[in-house]
Amino acid sequence: MTVSSLNSKIRKVARAEGLNPDLVMAICAVESGFDTYAVRYEPQWKWLLNPLEWARRVQTSGATERVLQSCSWGLMQVMGTVAREHGFAHDFPRLCLPEVGVQYGCIHLKKFLKSYPLPEALGAYNAGPGNRNGKVGQAYAKKVLTQMEKYKKI
Repeated sequence: MTVSSLNSKIRKVARAEGLNPDLVMAICAVESGFDTYAVRYEPQWKWLLNPLEWARRVQTSGATERVLQSCSWGLMQVMGTVAREHGFAHDFPRLCLPEVGVQYGCIHLKKFLKSYPLPEALGAYNAGPGNRNGKVGQAYAKKVLTQMEKYKKI
């Protein structure tokens, strides 16, 4: 899919979730470069959510669930564990559907926007709440806010 074909889908979901569509477009640009099927295994990820329980629910093995919770998925690169925390009870590749992945990314971002100002919320979205002000979180926020200016003109 092209950015122009994704534009209306991303903006529609962002508005439905009460978020600034330019911000969500910017996050998609930074996280996946608008690659709907972007998937990345994060071997250092250790924050799993009841993998054996979820494996039974979605009818997969515990090992598969552990690995897939350790992957980031779709346009907003939502971690599998994060999706599960927000009630996602489907096969993980479904997070690569723009409407689905963006919805779960928006739900996760809103959690941080309730607690932190925008740059810190972006840092928390990317690096976790404990790292929202660290170098990684600050650099990520700067990238997203720079991209956001570009999408205000569309």
